[in-house]
Amino acid sequence: MSNLQTQLSISLFVLVVFLIGLGAGATGTNWLNNRPPIGVREYRQSLGGPRPQRRPASSRFNNVFNERLVERLSSVFDLTDDQHDRLTTLFDSQRESFLEMRREIGERFDLSRDKVRAMLSEILTAEQMQQFEAEFVRMRDSRPPRGPRPPRPPQR
Repeated sequence: MSNLQTQLSISLFVLVVFLIGLGAGATGTNWLNNRPPIGVREYRQSLGGPRPQRRPASSRFNNVFNERLVERLSSVFDLTDDQHDRLTTLFDSQRESFLEMRREIGERFDLSRDKVRAMLSEILTAEQMQQFEAEFVRMRDSRPPRGPRPPRPPQR
């Protein structure tokens, strides 16, 4: 292999790893930002309110990103049809892997939160537990709302 081919191969590998990490970061950010705060789900259920509706994972991270990425790589690196198909397959399988990891992490998080809640209920009396939940809700409601941040003033 020539020196140029080696450099291109290494560059492509680094780019692919970076983009996979970027996809994982985007997936993780969406997952973290779309989940209700700790304790809210239980509080809503204790009030008999509706459970929070979660969008399906496929709508949060769809294949459009992968398609655009492969098209961009095809134009930049002049990929063959075989390389194009293999990259598409790789990114699709990696996407499924990330979604499975997200599901597993969510289940582990829910289990851990439920354990803490059970331990709290063993320590606190029923009245104290109600006060704790009320305080938790009060603190949650006093937080600034999530959403886009206001634009920063221009720096000089």
